[in-house]
Amino acid sequence: MLAWILAGFILTECAAYLLHRYLFHGLLWFIHKSHHSYEQHLVEENDVFAIGCAGIGIAVYGIRYFVVHNLMTHKRFSPLRARTRSDFPPAHTWYTTKATTDLARNPLACC
Repeated sequence: MLAWILAGFILTECAAYLLHRYLFHGLLWFIHKSHHSYEQHLVEENDVFAIGCAGIGIAVYGIRYFVVHNLMTHKRFSPLRARTRSDFPPAHTWYTTKATTDLARNPLACC
């Protein structure tokens, strides 16, 4: 688990560096240059990145959740509709397990 967290951190930092170096200081410099200005403003043009990226991230997560979790896992689209609880994929049953004895095998059992 720690290895996954570390890998995620490293990959995120590498992506952030590459985005900043080549995209923000390249194609999107006309917006990003406000971040490097000596003038102090409460809101600067560069803030659009935080707002835009957060909005895109939330939208992508929502679409992914809807398609993968709702449509595929729960089979909420009529041709995929689950007829019985046993129709759920094993992974879904695993992560929704509430037994505290399974907490060591399933860290999401508490959620």
